[in-house]
Amino acid sequence: MFKQKHKVKPAYALGSPECRKFRAEVAQVFNLEQPTVEAAPDGEAPFSIELVPDGLHTSKFSTNNGHIKGVVYLDPTTGDPLWFTIGRNTNQLIIPTVYTLWKRRFLVSLSTRRPIMKRIQAGAELTIPWVTSITSNDSPSIPTLPVDSLVAITKHGSSVPLAVGQLLLPLNDLVKVIGLEEETKGKAVRVLHWFGDHLWDSGSKQDPPANVPGIPQASSETTETEPSAAATGAAPNTASADAVIVSKLEGGLTLGAAWNLHLALLETIAHTLPQHTEPLPCPASTFLTLYLQPSRPFGSPPLDLKKSNFKNLTKFLKFAEKDGLVKVKDINGVLTVMSVDATHPKVLAHKPIRT
Repeated sequence: MFKQKHKVKPAYALGSPECRKFRAEVAQVFNLEQPTVEAAPDGEAPFSIELVPDGLHTSKFSTNNGHIKGVVYLDPTTGDPLWFTIGRNTNQLIIPTVYTLWKRRFLVSLSTRRPIMKRIQAGAELTIPWVTSITSNDSPSIPTLPVDSLVAITKHGSSVPLAVGQLLLPLNDLVKVIGLEEETKGKAVRVLHWFGDHLWDSGSKQDPPANVPGIPQASSETTETEPSAAATGAAPNTASADAVIVSKLEGGLTLGAAWNLHLALLETIAHTLPQHTEPLPCPASTFLTLYLQPSRPFGSPPLDLKKSNFKNLTKFLKFAEKDGLVKVKDINGVLTVMSVDATHPKVLAHKPIRT
């Protein structure tokens, strides 16, 4: 949308009532806490005020060809574009810029490889084969996001958003097709704005930060997604820690097998092993039978390594060791699980599941 320089009318400061109204809209649409004057944890400003500061400036804009018109909201201090809207009234879409997404993570994120990100920053759309993983603030459920929901785009292995766009297919459908060994063609995301485009260039030209904090939630219990959040791509109001939902760069390429293995291992480390006296070390086959299998999600079929691209237990555990979740050792030709890391961020972020 901003590959070419856009036309902007003179900006003016929003009055306090208008600013509060826009902040309330953002808080509702993206499932943030309602704006208050109370401080957030650690003495920080409330998240909605952090993302929609007082004294916002606003300006009307149109794309170079005049086909798209909207409003951009600017930081009163830096002049950075923080939000922009397109459409009117009930059809209005509120979109955060990368400057805002670098303050807090609140959108579901799709990651892609570094070379692909460079193509996106040159104006390309994100296609299905280019999606390497999906992450969200809710664990372990997969958000239900319809077509046109907003999502962030990151480089694989990073939580820092570099682009924002709209889903071109439901998220659940995307999860299914990126898990297939035979790649599915088609577009996944219509990219609206990215780091390096002319909207970013109209601000302070800030470089991406090393990392971006999420938005802690008051309750750790999983809650159902509000319709307004689903409609815009905001992550459901659940636990704050990032959780990898599915990733074809991280081994398992079939959704059921990969996701169930991932959950079973986290459940084993977080909740199953502590219930046993001196469970480790033990042979890998015993680890699978006694711990992983009983820890799989309720109602799911028995774990079948052959249905994932790990193909066997050894490769799965070697990958888990590389990820820092377990330590394995070959003892007299028998792969043995020596220990697990119960303090690993993924384990700490894991919520108990029904097994």
